[in-house]
Amino acid sequence: MPTVNVMRNGEVVEVDAAAYAPEPRPPEYATAEEARLAMVGWIDSLTAQVMDQYPKAVQARWEIEEAAARAVKAGTATTAQTELVTREGSAKSRTPVEHADAIIANADRFRAIADQINTLFLATDAALQAATDPYQYEVILDGAIAQAQPLAQAYNLSL
Repeated sequence: MPTVNVMRNGEVVEVDAAAYAPEPRPPEYATAEEARLAMVGWIDSLTAQVMDQYPKAVQARWEIEEAAARAVKAGTATTAQTELVTREGSAKSRTPVEHADAIIANADRFRAIADQINTLFLATDAALQAATDPYQYEVILDGAIAQAQPLAQAYNLSL
């Protein structure tokens, strides 16, 4: 058993080294739920880098705009869809087809980000729920952040 020399009452005495070992640091997250909330926080900060570029009113129309753009490209647009893409394209000095292409590119980009984040979230959440040791939570989250790094780099986002 390892020993160390310490001063006691003015005398140097040899004692068990384990008695002077520092206290282990407590786990970063006491429960899987705390770790899950931390994960939601950093995922939200990642996606906010995309979402915060647009007002909520604009975001609320994304599905409508995407459907209209895809219909314009497919030649199946209703009069209302054609008018929407034409009006919005005109506001950006684009033809309806150019605007439809831009909408579709943005929708595909955001969907790719959201799909990858969703998969990472589900896998990480499952790992957190399966963990039995609170010290595992931090390791699991660190691994998830490492997995998110290529995604962040691909879309010029920061973790």
